[in-house]
Amino acid sequence: MRILILLLLLLSFQGASAQWVSVPPGGLTEFESLLVDDAERFLVAGGDGAAFRTTDGGATWAAISGLGVESIRDLLRLDDQTILAAGDGVVMRSTDNGATWTTINTPATDDLHALARNGNTVIAVGRSGWIVRSLDAGLTWSGQVSGTTERLFCVAMVGASSCIAAGKNGVFLRSSDVGGTWTAATLPASDDWVGAHFFQASPLIGLICGEGGSLVRTTDGGATWAAINTGSPMGLGGLASAHDSVVYAAGSTGTALKSVDQGLTWNTMTSPAFSALGAIDVRNGAAVAAGANGTVIKLVNGSGVGIEERVNSTALSIFPNPATDHVQYRWAEGQRNVERVDILAMDGRTVYSELAVPGSTQVGLSALPSGSYLLRLRSRDGTLGEQYFAVVK
Repeated sequence: MRILILLLLLLSFQGASAQWVSVPPGGLTEFESLLVDDAERFLVAGGDGAAFRTTDGGATWAAISGLGVESIRDLLRLDDQTILAAGDGVVMRSTDNGATWTTINTPATDDLHALARNGNTVIAVGRSGWIVRSLDAGLTWSGQVSGTTERLFCVAMVGASSCIAAGKNGVFLRSSDVGGTWTAATLPASDDWVGAHFFQASPLIGLICGEGGSLVRTTDGGATWAAINTGSPMGLGGLASAHDSVVYAAGSTGTALKSVDQGLTWNTMTSPAFSALGAIDVRNGAAVAAGANGTVIKLVNGSGVGIEERVNSTALSIFPNPATDHVQYRWAEGQRNVERVDILAMDGRTVYSELAVPGSTQVGLSALPSGSYLLRLRSRDGTLGEQYFAVVK
């Protein structure tokens, strides 16, 4: 019976077709930030301090009170109870999962647009080149010299000590000491940079997107960048990844794009939105985007690891399936060309990763509980092979 249930679950994932649907909370608020926990629970916030939360996937919404600032431009979850919100020169902090909020002053005298963290270190950037940093998870803040007066819209941590920030008129900054000092650098394109994203499992690979539709990509932690053609003329508002290779972008006139190769190539998705989307977040198999005129859309049927996100899947076979303690694989790309073997849970988490052993075609599963998984092989030339399988213990 367990085998039958798991196989039916597997088939349901493979038959899914991802699509965006509208789930607005009502009103014409311009949403500038959102925070996704899973497919049922997410929070959106924006102009006039308006914020709404849903716990049923957008079917119903509840207003969040107590933020007390004009605009909430970014949200950052530190743990299951602690959330930070970037506002007008202040950071709002909640330790009860958003039920109540405390205003924490910062040295910034104007809007803060974006937040990023590495452990207890949190960096916020904003208007007039403001960069403020907290070393105690957002309790206290100090100002950092950015060297620019341009508005900074986005910030990202890169590995253990590096950071990048970018913003208006093509400004781009780098730090090698966790945001303590910053230096100006250049990118191969100029835009008003509004979104930055680095991949958790590939921390040296990152993307920055711009309101004019430009996109740049790095594979060395931000030292060098290459311009990427998305194939879309629309402006972009934000970036977020579903798992280690799939990344989504949202932008003007409801634009939704998807890449399955860490931002190298892109496809345009069908979107029900017409307003600009300035925020997007993906977590635990759920993707949500929000923007102007109270717009909120979510991706259903395959927003985590879906059949439409696989590359070269038909060239890879796995046996036995279901499996208990190991699986073997056969790949048309050639067994000897396999460089890395990864296993992903259905929420996109990497639960197993190793460099391929020459000549080996077997992967041990002793540490994995029963469930459905995705086996991913990567060849030396970057080709991916992916296939689903089930584990029954």
